[in-house]
Amino acid sequence: MKNYLILLKKNKIGIPEIVKKDPLTIRIYECISCSGVPKINKPLCHFEGGFIAGVLEKIYNKPINLKETHCAGLGDNFCQFRVR
Repeated sequence: MKNYLILLKKNKIGIPEIVKKDPLTIRIYECISCSGVPKINKPLCHFEGGFIAGVLEKIYNKPINLKETHCAGLGDNFCQFRVR
């Protein structure tokens, strides 16, 4: 999975960090979809969430339920996704 997270950084989609392993929580700094966007009270990072979910589905060979819990659109300094 680390190689896939490196792709996010290498392709300037954001700087990923695994915050927690149980439940799996991934944070992205400088997200391409929302970095610098004003607070609009809704999450914006559907592309990044889809990318992460797709990678995890490939790794674990099962459907992944992912929720964006933090976003610049919600007033946060980073994006964060929790796998359920």
